[in-house]
Amino acid sequence: MFLGLDVDGTGALIDRNGLRSEILYALGPVRKGTLWETTAVPEIRAQALHLARKLTTNGRPPIRPKLALLSEKEPSTRALSG
Repeated sequence: MFLGLDVDGTGALIDRNGLRSEILYALGPVRKGTLWETTAVPEIRAQALHLARKLTTNGRPPIRPKLALLSEKEPSTRALSG
């Protein structure tokens, strides 16, 4: 039916020989051939987030630094109520 580009689950383009690209990716309506719901902003946003994570972490979940509680690191800056 040729509704969009041929891509894998991450959006990587697939060439005529079935080889996936390591550098070319698709987002949004051009993925309609393999991902029907791809025209609304929430779906495109999810695709962009998934692709950004793949490109920046090689598919691993991002490492998030642990945040120290404010009370453990610095004195409170709130005004004292009297």
